[in-house]
Amino acid sequence: MSKQGESSPCVGIVKCPLDFSNLVENTFLPGAKEPRLRFANACKGKVDGVKLDLLITPVSDEPPASLSAGQYQNYGRISLQSGEHVELNFALMMSGTVHPQMVDSVIFSVLDLDKRPRSDHHSRFVVKNYEQFRLTKETHMEHIEAGDDTVFTSSDDSLLEELRSPPNKPMELNGEERKRTSSFLFNKVSGFTVELRVMGEKTNTNRAFYMAGPTLLMDSCV
Repeated sequence: MSKQGESSPCVGIVKCPLDFSNLVENTFLPGAKEPRLRFANACKGKVDGVKLDLLITPVSDEPPASLSAGQYQNYGRISLQSGEHVELNFALMMSGTVHPQMVDSVIFSVLDLDKRPRSDHHSRFVVKNYEQFRLTKETHMEHIEAGDDTVFTSSDDSLLEELRSPPNKPMELNGEERKRTSSFLFNKVSGFTVELRVMGEKTNTNRAFYMAGPTLLMDSCV
């Protein structure tokens, strides 16, 4: 795996630049027995002649009761209470089915990682088996490699007027939003797993993680 790039966002032609704009199924409600999100046409067109869906499900049979998810504008959205975590499967399926489909390359991004001022509450996620990732030089995230895992943690607790939640469109992020964004390239996969965690004492306040495909940090291009 390679670490963050510092120049062009271009990573070549990507078969599946993930798109979260077409949510067609959502049973990700607090206390749901089989929570799942399905985004249709998740690769912005056909891949090797077929359209693909992105199906997101918890790895555990007993995810946190407060777990909720959905869509906001062009983002996927997962919410957790402070002190909770969830590991999620992201699986690429043939449209309308549960049949996995291998894809040569996928771009996936996590945005709006933050830390509450004067508090131990902060966002963290873990990802593995990617080809490369991108952060800005001025990133507000720390990352640590631990075996096959890479742990990304929010490290800045400043409150700035230009920082908003949710962020601007993925290709229109402002400078502060880019500092809280990470983008990943996966090769030869039918899916991947991501663990999301809100560190700190358990509270009733939910924190949101936003998901996208290409961003200003990483994009598909010739």
